[in-house]
Amino acid sequence: FTLPSGLAVIVVENHRLPMTSMMLAIGAGRADEAPAKRGVAELAGNMLVKGSKKRDAQKLARAIEFVGGSLTVDTSHEATMIGCSVMSRELATCLSAVPEIVTQPVFPAGELDKMRGQMIAGLRARLDNAGALASVHLQNLLWGDEHVRGWVVEEQDLAALTPADLTSWHKAWFHPNNAVLVVAGDVDPKKLKADLTRAFAPWKKGAVPPHPKY
Repeated sequence: FTLPSGLAVIVVENHRLPMTSMMLAIGAGRADEAPAKRGVAELAGNMLVKGSKKRDAQKLARAIEFVGGSLTVDTSHEATMIGCSVMSRELATCLSAVPEIVTQPVFPAGELDKMRGQMIAGLRARLDNAGALASVHLQNLLWGDEHVRGWVVEEQDLAALTPADLTSWHKAWFHPNNAVLVVAGDVDPKKLKADLTRAFAPWKKGAVPPHPKY
C-alpha cells in the first residue's frame, strides 16, 4: 500500500518468531553524488544515527539498546537503507526512531568529525589490504575516471565535506515519494498501516531531482 505522503510500503507477515524488522530504502546513493562531493552519500547516511532534533546519538543508541534492538544505515550505489529490528512488542521504538532520523537529522559537528575520522581510517586501511586495493583499482580501470563507479574516494574528498553539504544532500533526496519501506515479521497489516500513517505523517512529499547521468 501507499501512505498519504507517497511512501510505498510492502508488508511481509510472518508469525513464526515474535520479531519485526523494517527497512527504509531512499532512492539515492553513491551514484547520485556530484564529482566535487564524493563521499557525501555514505557520510550523510552514517550520520543519520548520530543525532536528531529530538535526541542526540547517545539517547538514540540507549533507546534501541534498551529494547534489545538494532538501528543501522547502509549506503550503496543505488540507495541509502535505514534498518531497524526489534521484538514485535517493541515495534513502537522503530516507529519512533526511523521517522525521526530520516526527517530530523542535525549532523552535529562533533559527531561529524568523529565519523569523518573513522571513514578516513577505513580508506587508509585499504593500503594494507591487497584485495581491497586491487578491487578499487579494478573498478577504476573498468569504468574510468569519468564514471561514478570508477571514482576512488580519497581522504581530501571526505575532509572537504561540511555539515551544509550533508544537509543539502538530505534535503534533495530524502522524500517519501523517493522511498520504499519494507516491514517483515510478526505484525498485523491493518494495525501496522495505521501506525505507519501516524509515524510518518510529518514526512512530506518533495521534488526529487533527476539522477545524474555518467
